[in-house]
Amino acid sequence: MVIPGELGPTILHVAAGEAWVAAASCPGKICMRMGKIHRQGDVVACLPNRLLLRIRGEDREAAYDFITE
Repeated sequence: MVIPGELGPTILHVAAGEAWVAAASCPGKICMRMGKIHRQGDVVACLPNRLLLRIRGEDREAAYDFITE
């Protein structure tokens, strides 16, 4: 999934119950180094691109909800 950001696109991958930033246009790439998330409440953030990836739901089997602004 490609999400546009302030500095360019961010590529998110979701597979096998996990989500992560696969590629980012930000300078530090900290969001990529945050690794894979898989539990409710887990977060990956890219502040330069104003992106927040958060897992929502009551349990691990709940659907992912991606919100960008």
